[in-house]
Amino acid sequence: MGQTDPWIGRVIDGRYRIEAIIGRGGFGAVYRGTHLGLDRPVALKRIRGGDDELVVRFEREAKLQARLRHPVCVMVHDFVRDGDTRWLVQEFVDGRELKEVLAEASCLEADRAIHIACRLLEGLGAAHALAIIHRDIKPGNIMLVRTEGREDVRLLDFGIAREATADDTCVTSPGVIVGTPRYISPEQARGEPPTAASDIYAVGLLLYHMLAGQPPFSGREMREAIIQHLTRPPPPLPPDVSPRLAAVVMDALAKEPAGRPPTAEAMIDRLRAALRAPSNDELRPPPERPPAASTARRRHRLALGLSLAAGAALAASVLVTGRSDHQSDPAALVADGGAPRPGAAPAVDALPSDRIDARLPTDAAPPADASPVDAAPADAAPPADASPADA
Repeated sequence: MGQTDPWIGRVIDGRYRIEAIIGRGGFGAVYRGTHLGLDRPVALKRIRGGDDELVVRFEREAKLQARLRHPVCVMVHDFVRDGDTRWLVQEFVDGRELKEVLAEASCLEADRAIHIACRLLEGLGAAHALAIIHRDIKPGNIMLVRTEGREDVRLLDFGIAREATADDTCVTSPGVIVGTPRYISPEQARGEPPTAASDIYAVGLLLYHMLAGQPPFSGREMREAIIQHLTRPPPPLPPDVSPRLAAVVMDALAKEPAGRPPTAEAMIDRLRAALRAPSNDELRPPPERPPAASTARRRHRLALGLSLAAGAALAASVLVTGRSDHQSDPAALVADGGAPRPGAAPAVDALPSDRIDARLPTDAAPPADASPVDAAPADAAPPADASPADA
């Protein structure tokens, strides 16, 4: 691949020599390079010119990451323009994607899963303190590295991150679903603005995946996966997961953001308490939660989310803006949409695209084959297996 790429061997801005390609995708490509002045490896993310929206998103990614100063979040070294081509120069991460580790090991030990989740939450806490929401937490965006003999975590790809207080209309419009179907929050599925609670929900999905060996919601089609996030409680975790740890995961997966841990730091505290607790420790009652949204409001938002899901499956305007879970190079920072590696392990399911950015009507009616929960009367009792958060 590297022999035919015209960028291999070129020097960008007189400082960065391109050594090899790491991955290709819809945004452009990512290369391994060398900072000539410091003789230091770097990752260079290239975006092709000609698409103003992608350029705006790319420049925003550079500015957001440059503000972050946390060891979990990949550092940005430079942002270079070379004619119509933009280059984001980042820390080079040499490790393995969590996605690859899960494909090999399926379930992880509880202490390892908690360590990975806590380190990820530490990085997200630093981002949230700057009002930065990642919006695309998933195994393919998490690298596991060795630091002083200990496993550590690196969070990649802030390509669809946003500032929670920013006017984002130039990049993400109302009624647009942005994210990865298996790891999208219910509010994102409804086309609502994401918050820090959306990232916490995604960490809950990751924890569930690490402990159970598969995501809680894994529809084989994009629409099915989104509807599951909107309507179904997560299945119980395996019986060897302690009740205290299972309670933290299930709270993080509450359908309403108010039912989740209020901050990344609060979730870290609960996870560490679960790790310290004896395996036979009885589960304490969960803390009192803020009142849930009214039934009518929840049904209206659910109908809107189902309409978005139906449109996402059928609309010809679905734009694939990221890589497939089948596509990555686990040895380094990977491009959005990198080419598949030979012999790569299959993904958990067969969703056609990993990240979606679908512009959809917000006033469409719910699909005719929507889940029975959507048609239930307002005073209907919750299903017997529903979690307290969703009821």
